[in-house]
Amino acid sequence: MMDGDWTLHFPPNQGAPEKVGIAVPGSWTQHRDDGVKHFSGTATYRKSFGLPADSLAPGREWHFDLGMVKNIAEVSVNGRVFPDLWQPPFRVDVTTALKPGANDIAIAVTNRWLNRLIGDEKLHPLESGFQAYGGIKSFPEWVKAGQTPRGGRTTFATWLLVRPTDPLLPSGLLGPVTLRPVQRVALGGTAEAAD
Repeated sequence: MMDGDWTLHFPPNQGAPEKVGIAVPGSWTQHRDDGVKHFSGTATYRKSFGLPADSLAPGREWHFDLGMVKNIAEVSVNGRVFPDLWQPPFRVDVTTALKPGANDIAIAVTNRWLNRLIGDEKLHPLESGFQAYGGIKSFPEWVKAGQTPRGGRTTFATWLLVRPTDPLLPSGLLGPVTLRPVQRVALGGTAEAAD
């Protein structure tokens, strides 16, 4: 099992801290920091783990199974990047990137934009307001002047997509996250994977 404590790194200037310790499995929306709770975009989980040399026996594969991910994941092991995982099963064969001893894993997870919109509505609602049908009444002065949003906002939309009371969407590695060995066995002349 790879569940437990990970470090989660965020891009700058998007309302979240540079990095936080986070438990996996778990949703960002359950974190105590509002910047993490309302983050939308791509954040990267990082962790190191050890692997005994005899674990890398010929014919044995190693698969990272991320369990449930909200919404898209990109796995990197020891600097080798694997294809994006955007639907179940969120699983990738990482055998070729593993080495005896210390290994570094990075999992970049991208979620949806709605959590940031909800968080921004809580921080500082748009002063111009919205029409009954949902369109913005007028552009705020700070938009016209090319300035950054007020009150800690990081987003701006011309349509009322969310309300501050809307529930947040689960985000991140919801797990369980496992690294499991798979042994290839020949069945009737063809090789099949067996957990």
